[in-house]
Amino acid sequence: MIQRIQTLLLIGVVILISLLIFMPLAAFTNAESTFLLMADSMVDTLPGKEALMVVWPLFILLIVMVLVPFVTIFMYKKRMLQIRMTIFSSILDVLFFVLYFYECSTIAREIQAEVSYKPVALIIPVVAILLNIIAIRKIGQDEMLIRSLNSNRIR
Repeated sequence: MIQRIQTLLLIGVVILISLLIFMPLAAFTNAESTFLLMADSMVDTLPGKEALMVVWPLFILLIVMVLVPFVTIFMYKKRMLQIRMTIFSSILDVLFFVLYFYECSTIAREIQAEVSYKPVALIIPVVAILLNIIAIRKIGQDEMLIRSLNSNRIR
C-alpha cells in the first residue's frame, strides 16, 4: 500500500490541505484594524482580541477535503472506487475556491475592508488538484495492469 506512488501522492494532498487549516487564508484591512481569516474564524491581529466571527462552511469543507483523500488511501483494493474518490477530492478542491472567494467578498463587504488574498491559500488547492490528477493516472495504470494480468490467466 505505501509503496505505491499514488499513495504517496494522496498523502501529499492530505498534508497540503492540512496546512490550510492552520494558516491564515486572507487578510482584511479597514481604517480601524487588520483582521486575519483563518480556516475556522476571523481574528483581529491585535493581541488579546478573540474571534470576531466563525466561518463554519469553510472549516467543514477543509476537514472533508482532508478526510476524503485520507480514506481513499485505504481503498487500494477497490481501484475504481479509489479513482472516483480522487475525482471527488478534486471537485472539493474547486469548491474550496468558490467558497473561499464567496466568504472573502462577503466578509469584506460586511466589515467594509479591503481584502488581500494569501498566495498560499490559492496555490495549495491547485497543487492538490495536480497531485490528484497524477494519482488518478497512476491508479488507472494499476487497474490496466491488473486487468491485463487477469486476461492472460483466462487464456
